[in-house]
Amino acid sequence: MSTKDDLDHRKMMDWVRPDIASHGNVIGMLATTFELDPTFFDSDFLPTFLGLGAWEDTSWTNRVAMQRALAQTDATVVMMDARRFRGRPRSLHIEHVPLVGPAGLKLHAKVLLVVQERAVRLLVGSANLTEAGYRRNREVALPLVATSQTPELSALVEQALTVIQRPLGPWWTPAAERVRTLALQTMADWRKSETDNDHFVWSWGEQSLADAFTSLWPDEKISTVTIVSPFWSDQGDGGPVAQLLARLGHDRIAGAKLRLLTEAAPDSQTTFRPKVPAALAAWDTRPLGVQGEIQAVDPHVLPAEVGGRTDYQPTRTLHAKVVVVEGPSTTLAYIGSANFTLHGWGFAGTRSNVEAGIIFRRNGRTRQSLATLVPQAIGRPVRLDGKGRSEVTPLEKSNDDLAWPTFVRDISLVPTGRGNKQLQLRVNLTIPHAAVPFSIALVNDNSTPLLDRFTTASGALEPRILETLLRDQRVNVRWDGKSVEFPINVDLEARLLLPISPGAQPPGENLLLAYYQGKIRPEDIYPPPPGEADTDHDPFGLTTVNESGVDTTKIQSYQIREFVEALQGIQDDLRSAASGTETAMKLAVLGEVSPVSLASEVVRAVHNQRRSATAAGFQLVEILACLAMARRFDVPATRQGAWSDILGRARDEVETLLSELIEWNGGELKSQRSFHRYRNAILQPQAQT
Repeated sequence: MSTKDDLDHRKMMDWVRPDIASHGNVIGMLATTFELDPTFFDSDFLPTFLGLGAWEDTSWTNRVAMQRALAQTDATVVMMDARRFRGRPRSLHIEHVPLVGPAGLKLHAKVLLVVQERAVRLLVGSANLTEAGYRRNREVALPLVATSQTPELSALVEQALTVIQRPLGPWWTPAAERVRTLALQTMADWRKSETDNDHFVWSWGEQSLADAFTSLWPDEKISTVTIVSPFWSDQGDGGPVAQLLARLGHDRIAGAKLRLLTEAAPDSQTTFRPKVPAALAAWDTRPLGVQGEIQAVDPHVLPAEVGGRTDYQPTRTLHAKVVVVEGPSTTLAYIGSANFTLHGWGFAGTRSNVEAGIIFRRNGRTRQSLATLVPQAIGRPVRLDGKGRSEVTPLEKSNDDLAWPTFVRDISLVPTGRGNKQLQLRVNLTIPHAAVPFSIALVNDNSTPLLDRFTTASGALEPRILETLLRDQRVNVRWDGKSVEFPINVDLEARLLLPISPGAQPPGENLLLAYYQGKIRPEDIYPPPPGEADTDHDPFGLTTVNESGVDTTKIQSYQIREFVEALQGIQDDLRSAASGTETAMKLAVLGEVSPVSLASEVVRAVHNQRRSATAAGFQLVEILACLAMARRFDVPATRQGAWSDILGRARDEVETLLSELIEWNGGELKSQRSFHRYRNAILQPQAQT
């Protein structure tokens, strides 16, 4: 929420967009939300968050580009309250964690943590990850961009991350810890400047937001208490507002003015009434020595926000949460996710929500900036004198929470088999595995359970089942006569096994060589599946037939020439990956489009009698030389060990392929002295540098 003079800074989606030129590539992301709109998240939020520019979600090449961008982040995590689950994001490179906390604990915090190479961004406020939250509602949020040049913001972001695992404990995962660690490592060497005036506050069952807020008020009389909230507990005496006033101190609030600003309900074509629970409207604050009133927040959009038009005046739904307490010399303010309810402000004890926000304390002239947090009101104020029930519109109760299998912690694909190159389905439970009868099956096939209460791991999945899971990205959980769709995730160590395009065959040798030669883009490697909007499988005219009309795919001399022309591209691709994230390194060296994959395709050509063993041996040696040369590339200091380990894994895999090739078919290569002299001449100098 901001002033009328800074409209250019009011669009929340602009705060999501990364400044890649200044802060580097996006490395990781962790978001918490009460509700998630998967369509908005996939088609609007993610392209903006990843800095992908103009976006058309029906474009297959765009979607492949997004998948590659997500695959190169070290971890991308979205946590939410499972009772509002409406589907998972489209990419399995996003870990989606919908859960219900112990004893029904509700995740209501709205935090977005983004880690870039030279910045850590934290957006905290009231907006859910929905189109309404980021595009249409009247929300409040504060973007913190911590860099080496902003010591005070670095301290505040670090303050938020120091205890983040405690409130989010039920939802916490290794991927979430990976993002937190990346953020703290990025900020580790930056100068911090602690402040007593700004406090990031997490609140949950063990820590009351009301206690944290009121403890920061000095021994000073209070002139005004303003509370902005769209939702309220249906209580007056003994309710959360009364309890907050009591904690501030009866002596301090005597003579103060209390303003409750809430959602506007149309009263006529031009007037509005406040929308609150009936019991709150009927509350009489006068016995407390407080003059109270309720008023609606003006829902109108400023003409400047719609191009200056005055003939069109849309409205915004209030979703902001703000509390401002003012005295003669001090102002204390809260912005964040907490509605002014018993559960939101920590008056419900262990059943209080998980919330997040920032508390500001200002004195003197510096406190004037906090006045902009209070939105404009509209309509006649309703006095809190015990007679206001008929002057408000009752706030209806919402009870559309989804039934959820709280005994399931997560369902994920994890590596298994030889070399951990296969996937199995595993369920983690919050209770002993035989305590609740349940079954887990494919979404569109409940006939054969994949898992049940006696089996928590499936073994290596057969290709048909795996392809279905990769496409559906969710399973059906059935228990106690109930049934819901539950998202599946992928273990961090298994992300390398995910295809960029589920159901598509891995790229063959021709496509890999064309990519390394610069003839096609990464997103052009994968053809769209049936029914997708893009139908052009060959956007650059790349075919297997040369200008003479001769198919060259089976002519070995052409194959080797194409390979030699790709060697520089392999080195360039590895050099680019060396400066990226650890996951980007793994993808470029070990993934579907990598020297290791190319080596596998070369050996496949031999087994299919499309290549001689000698020609393939030459190719494998040159791939090993590229990997050896990559050890000398510039790598960020924090990832040098990872780069060395990844190159070592790749070298071992290619050398194994070469050893098997030498022994294959009676040892055709084994007795060729010229090949061994060539191999030693190429690889021994590399090993010595």
